[in-house]
Amino acid sequence: MSGFMKKIQIYEEDIFDFEVSPFETIATLHLRSELEKDFQKMIGEEQLKLLSIDVNVIKNARKIVNHISEVYDFSSTNKPEKEWWWHLDKVISGEFVIKGNLFVETDVAL
Repeated sequence: MSGFMKKIQIYEEDIFDFEVSPFETIATLHLRSELEKDFQKMIGEEQLKLLSIDVNVIKNARKIVNHISEVYDFSSTNKPEKEWWWHLDKVISGEFVIKGNLFVETDVAL
């Protein structure tokens, strides 16, 4: 298993664990930011797995916000908008609409 896939699996396990401290969930958001920086270095399978988890994060945004809002003020974040996971309050309100697209790469070495 690649280092990226291991981090992706940790992200998936931890972001939906509402039994842990909200601070641990915030640490998971930092992990997601790290993964974003490495996104172009990932193979297609890793990218798709990460995006699949992100779809579930969006679907569960309200639960995540409720969990971490005890210790994190979304309205005072200075994180860039492209890191939408730091702005889940705006995703819930509809102020942010997350869009994505998949593309086909045909010029690949076999």
